[in-house]
Amino acid sequence: MKKNIFKKYPTFFVFSAIVILFTVIDIINSPKEFSELENRNLSQIPILSLESYIDTSFSSDYEKYINDQFFLRDKWIDLKSRIEYLLGKRENNDIIFGKDNYLFKKFTTFNGEMLENNINSILTFTNSYKTDVDFFIIPNSYAIYDELTPRYLPLVDQLSLINSINSYLSLESNNHINAINVAEKLLKNKDDYIYYKTDHHWTSYGAYLAYLTYMDSLGLEAIDIDKLEEIKINNFFGTYYNRSKYFKADSDFITYYNMPNLQIEIDGKEYLSLMDLDKFKSSDKYSAFLWGNNGLTKVINENIAEERKGSSILIFKDSYANSFIQFLANNYETIDIVDLRHFKEPISNFMKDKEYNQILIMYSFDNLSSDINIRRLKF
Repeated sequence: MKKNIFKKYPTFFVFSAIVILFTVIDIINSPKEFSELENRNLSQIPILSLESYIDTSFSSDYEKYINDQFFLRDKWIDLKSRIEYLLGKRENNDIIFGKDNYLFKKFTTFNGEMLENNINSILTFTNSYKTDVDFFIIPNSYAIYDELTPRYLPLVDQLSLINSINSYLSLESNNHINAINVAEKLLKNKDDYIYYKTDHHWTSYGAYLAYLTYMDSLGLEAIDIDKLEEIKINNFFGTYYNRSKYFKADSDFITYYNMPNLQIEIDGKEYLSLMDLDKFKSSDKYSAFLWGNNGLTKVINENIAEERKGSSILIFKDSYANSFIQFLANNYETIDIVDLRHFKEPISNFMKDKEYNQILIMYSFDNLSSDINIRRLKF
C-alpha cells in the first residue's frame, strides 16, 4: 500500500523531502548577519514573547528571518539574475544594464515641481545673505555616457535641463548666484574613469575635474593631482550593483588621496583623517569619504599657504561632495559642510554671525529634483 502511495504521488514526496532537508539545514546553519551581495543587514531570529505573539509581530519577523537566512540565498539571487538575463531582461529594479558592463539608473521621469521649488529655495537663500553663492549641478552617469544606454529608453535629458537651469540662474535678476557648468568638463574627459560602473557617484577623478572647473571660475590655483599621494582600493561594487544584482558587473576601484595635517570635526566630534578607512573593509566603500553623510562637518587646514590664511567656505551638498572635499581642502583654511538631510538646525539660526569668503551649493541632478530637504534653505 505504501509503495503505491509513493508511486502515485512521487512529486509530492520529493518536494516534501527537499523542503524538510532545507529546513533542517537552515536550523543547523548559523544565521548570517550581513549580505555582501545585497549590502544590507539580514534579519535575525526574533525573540518570542507574549506581546509579540498576541500582536502577531513574531510571525511576521520570523517570516523575514526565514526569507533572509534561506540556505544559499545569495546563490539563488545570482541564479535568478542569470536566468532573467538569458530571457532577454536588460534591467532590474530600475537599473539599466548598459554597454561595456556599465550600470545606469533608469531615469525616465522626474519631479518638475520639486526641481522648480528647490531652485527657488536656493534663490531665496542667495538673496538673504551678502556673500555671493556658487552653484553647480552634477549629471548622472548615463547623461555623460548616453551612447552606452539602450536606444529604446526615453531617458531624461539632464544635460539640456542643466543648461536651461544655468541660463536661468545667469539672468541679471539673479545676480547673487554664480552658476558653474561642470558637465562640460566631464563630457570632454568621458574617456577617463570619471564615473563608477556599479555606483551612482563620480570617481575621485570625476570630482577632481569639477574641482578644476570650480577653481578656474574663482581664479584660484588648483592642486596638481599628480603631486598627491594616491591610494587605490579594489573590489568595489556600488549601489547600482546592489540594486540590480547584475551577474556580469565589473568591479570598480576607489582612489583617494592622502591629506595629512587636517583637523576634522563631525557634529562636534573630532577625527584625525578625512577618510573612515574601516569602511573600505565593508561593501559600502564610498561612505569612507568624509565619514559618510553627516549633518555638519568642519575641515580645518592649519598648513594652508600663507596667502590663503583665514579663507573659509560653506558648502551645502549631497554625497557627491564627499570625494570632492579632499581636493578643496588644499585651498581653504576652513570648510564647513552641511548635509541638509541630516542637519536639523534652522539655516537662519546657523547663518547668524557667520561670514564666509565663499558659499557653494552642489547637488546631483537626481537629488536636486527629488530631495525635499533643500527647501530648508529658505528657513
